[in-house]
Amino acid sequence: MTKALDLLREHLKEHNLHGILIPHNDCYFGEYLVEGDERIAFLTNFTGSAGFLIVTSSQAVLFVDGRYTLQATHQVDQNIVTLKTLGEESTWFKNYEKHDQAFAYDPWCFSESSLRPFKTQSSQFVLKSVVDEIWENRPKHPEKSLFLHPIEFSGKEAKEKIHEIKEVLQEKNIEATVLSPESWSWMLNVRGSDLFYTPISQGFCFVTQSKIILFLHTTQQQPDVIAYLNELGVEIVSISHIKKTLESYATLRFGYDSQTTPLSIKEIFEVTIPMVDPCALPRATKNTTEIAGAIFAHKKDARAWMRFRSRLEDKYKKGEPITEMDIDQMLLEERQKEAGFVSPSFATIAGSGPNGAIVHYRADEKSNRMILKDEILLIDSGAQYKDGTTDITRTIILGKPTPEMKRDFTRVLKGHIGIASAKFPKGTSGGQLDTLARIHLWKDHKDFAHGTGHGVGSFLSVHEGPQRISKFGHHPLLPGMILSNEPGYYLEGQYGIRIESLVYVKEDRENWYTFETLTLVPIDEKLIDWDLLNKEEKCWVESYQKNARAITP
Repeated sequence: MTKALDLLREHLKEHNLHGILIPHNDCYFGEYLVEGDERIAFLTNFTGSAGFLIVTSSQAVLFVDGRYTLQATHQVDQNIVTLKTLGEESTWFKNYEKHDQAFAYDPWCFSESSLRPFKTQSSQFVLKSVVDEIWENRPKHPEKSLFLHPIEFSGKEAKEKIHEIKEVLQEKNIEATVLSPESWSWMLNVRGSDLFYTPISQGFCFVTQSKIILFLHTTQQQPDVIAYLNELGVEIVSISHIKKTLESYATLRFGYDSQTTPLSIKEIFEVTIPMVDPCALPRATKNTTEIAGAIFAHKKDARAWMRFRSRLEDKYKKGEPITEMDIDQMLLEERQKEAGFVSPSFATIAGSGPNGAIVHYRADEKSNRMILKDEILLIDSGAQYKDGTTDITRTIILGKPTPEMKRDFTRVLKGHIGIASAKFPKGTSGGQLDTLARIHLWKDHKDFAHGTGHGVGSFLSVHEGPQRISKFGHHPLLPGMILSNEPGYYLEGQYGIRIESLVYVKEDRENWYTFETLTLVPIDEKLIDWDLLNKEEKCWVESYQKNARAITP
């Protein structure tokens, strides 16, 4: 880490630069990166999926959110890198900067929205990918081909989706736009394998009324994919030619999403019009086929979980040693037995005892703990099936919980039930529901430092917008949206508790909505303090447990 930062500072000095802004994202602004885009990890050893790094001639400051506070303290040398809270980076920068200091930033990794908070009259900004220039033996981008996502899973033909997107552009008097990987994968009904957890190929899709160009890291595709894309009128071009190709369309009225369009692309066009990604909302509001697929995927996931839980209990009763990494492997093995399984949907979190209090913990050879009797075990895992994406957290105990454990768990459970059983009028946002998940914890002066729920894709990203349940969730919840319901509580150094199921929004009656729970995995009743539940909550638990246990392993 010291060597990389020293080399970076030498390079900045050679180019008369005082510092550099480094976000945790690539040019596609997705959650997961290929190894060669993990710039913050290269410089600091921090491997979380969110963060922001500012390096100057004398300081290195890493900003992380509540999910990664403990992880960052374990991974980062705080004698070299100062840790701060994510969200405070622009304020820190404005307080730090001085007149005429030049800062570098990579315009492929910043959008108009993400750079705006740093724009001031004092500092100069230089478009330069400094980190990539000093990264020797930087891993190359994978070159993998696309595969088809047929109508039996997508529920709508790509031709129809393309027509609808072009209609949106025409209505807004926009002649061209560029789509991100999740969006064009959805629109074209294709998927890929560039990323381990998200079934997409990275690249950009340029759309006009008469042309669709797909810029990919490899133009080598399977014959069935080539024939399919040719029929749709899609041309494949190497991503290395994107700038030169788009420059020939620079006079078109270009619509861009201010949050996800790289500045390097936006600045090519002469007339630019801000807009929301036209695929975002139709992608988020799943059709009946996608909802049916999600239901089926969760039944398969429940079967896999029950087989895993049976194996876990059997090993425990026999006195066999079990580690956190064993949990990960057993879950993978059971999911692989289910039809249509492709990959995990994210890195499994199996946190025993104090490791469970690290919100986005992942066991490695150094941290791997034995699963001990009477310790809480938090398991957050998910899968990508061809018919749907899953994400589930269950908190269990192999032994006997303390009264405090049961109280904390039941407070979290009450919040989970509050979201699961909510009824709300049309126009309600996730931000308006978030308190339902926290109010019972607040009674004990406790809370959790992450959102209550995120959107989930359909055999796409396990985290997608615009829907979410959090104090920042402002978009109205609409029928067909899939979200997580995951309140938690984390007692540093002792244990973590989270109860997460996926739900989808459905109509309850005219202009009123409710949630239907997709996840069908039993809740550990040993951790419930039944005296803290009211009659309606007890009925909810009994009904849920009955439905979950009806799934045959």
